[in-house]
Amino acid sequence: MYRGVALRFCPSPKNGVPLRCTLLMEYLNLKALTASVVYSVLGIVILMISFYVFNKLTPGTLRREILEEHNTALAIIAAAFMLAVALIISAAIHG
Repeated sequence: MYRGVALRFCPSPKNGVPLRCTLLMEYLNLKALTASVVYSVLGIVILMISFYVFNKLTPGTLRREILEEHNTALAIIAAAFMLAVALIISAAIHG
């Protein structure tokens, strides 16, 4: 064990030279991790923009209505809108 990661040799050598692998790198692909972070940030940005547009299209401000006036129905509608847009974004990203 080296710093919590077990080291071993790969069973299939490439060009006759055994490759040194870690168990962590077998399950964690840097390219996939980067793509996941980029798409997550992109999805959050799109969700924030769509919520801003939703806020502008409704009369009054959602923040004041939900937090100060305690409008539960509007909070449920806003939450449903955010869930719907999040599902659309995730479906578009994952295909």
